[in-house]
Parts: sequence; C-alpha cells; structure tokens
Amino acid sequence: MIYYLGPEGSYSHEAAFLVDDNPVPANSIKEVFRKSQTEKGIVPWENSLEGSVSETLDLLLETEVAVVGEVNIPISHCLLGYNQEERKLVYSHPQAIAQCREYLYKNNLEAIPVSSTAYGVLEAKKKRALAIGSLQAAKVYDIPVIERNIQCRSDNSTRFAVLSQEITRPTGSDKTSIIFSTLNDKPGVLYQILALFADRGINLTRIESRPTKRYLGEYLFHIDLDGHREDPLISRVLIEVGEKTAFLKVLGSYPKWHGVNRSSIK
Repeated sequence: MIYYLGPEGSYSHEAAFLVDDNPVPANSIKEVFRKSQTEKGIVPWENSLEGSVSETLDLLLETEVAVVGEVNIPISHCLLGYNQEERKLVYSHPQAIAQCREYLYKNNLEAIPVSSTAYGVLEAKKKRALAIGSLQAAKVYDIPVIERNIQCRSDNSTRFAVLSQEITRPTGSDKTSIIFSTLNDKPGVLYQILALFADRGINLTRIESRPTKRYLGEYLFHIDLDGHREDPLISRVLIEVGEKTAFLKVLGSYPKWHGVNRSSIK
C-alpha cells in the first residue's frame, strides 16, 4: 500500500502505480507525509521546468519520515474540459499552471489553482469549465481532451520521493539526500563544505538553497549525492560535514531511478 496526492488520475497516482499495485489517495501532500509514518507515501519533489515543490521540501525538513526511493515520470499536460464562450477558467495545480503559462497566456485563459491536477479535472467537469491534466485523468473522469502537450517544453518530467519510516540497504547504485545550514555566512564557508565531497570524488547531482524562514539571508542547502550513507566513504564525509555545519539532516539513502523496479523500493 502506498499513499499519494489524490484524487485518482493525478500524476502522483501514475507515479504511485510504479511502486505499488494498491495506491491510496490522500487529500494533501501533508497528509501523505502523515500516512508515511506507518505506511509508504509518494510526493512530487521537483519538476524539470519549475524546480522543487516547496511544500515537499518544507515537510522533508519538519518530519521524521525518510526518503526510501525516487520515481521519475514524463509529464505531458492536456487541456481538458468544455469550450466556454465568456470567461475561460482553467483549474489545475499551481505547478501544472506554471508549466503551461505560455499556452495559458497565448489563449487568454484564466488559471484557478487547486490542490491537485485531478481535483482540477473534477472541478472542470462539475462547472463545465477547463482543466490542465493528463490523458489518464481524461479517461478516469470521462472528460473531453481539447489539446495535448500544452506545457512550455516537450521534455517535461517530475521526480517523486517515496517516503517511509524504513531504512533502505545499499544496492550499489544509490543516492543520498541531505539538508544542512552553515555555521556562519563568512566568505568560503559553503565552498569548504562542498570541497569535502569534491576532494573525495563524490558526485553531487543536485544543490539548492532555501530560506530558513527565520531571518532574511539565512539559508538551508538541499543536496543529493551519489552513494549510500552506509558506504564507508559517504559515512566519513557526512561526519565531516556535520562538524562544519550548524545543522545537518540526512533525509535518506535510496536506489537511483532506472525505470520500473518495484523490488528496489519495497
């Protein structure tokens, strides 16, 4: 069983099916995190066009669930619904709206943000309006497809985090995700921390800064690196990073996504 941001027909629903045959919808990303304390969950993590999902990053920091897997799926947005003579309203998740901003502007469509793409499709069906969603959602809710591939770029994909309280074992092809803050903002502080990885030949696949939400100019750094926290080299470097940072949290180590391989994240 795995919980996902519902309702049925969302992109999270598609990603969840790649992990488990019995996905269960949740009403919000926060609820998925809560359910992940006893079961598995899956949440959108970052998009190739619009970057990271802020709510997911915040909850990864605030909760004790671990990242135990990743799933990457291509995202192809469709305009679904019914033609409107007057005010043209389009319902969808804010990330989907942002990924289709050029199409919306060009066609003079007014976007209405909702909690998920699938919920937007439900709203469009109920109100005889429009929605941005997937072909799967169109099938699930029997709503017309007006136009396909309306996102700003064709190479659009979203990475999802699989959540659990369980700890994964090394597979030989893993990533580790961490969050840290520096001890001070003196010149070269971040460089000194990143050099710990570079000097040992550890590849960093993602680096992102986020405000701590305490003081202006104070940041947290989210980093993904190749390797598992139980690998001797990674373990030693994480100890050194901890000594040079004010705060360090290891979000989890997990198998790299190489396509559908349910056994690696169960």
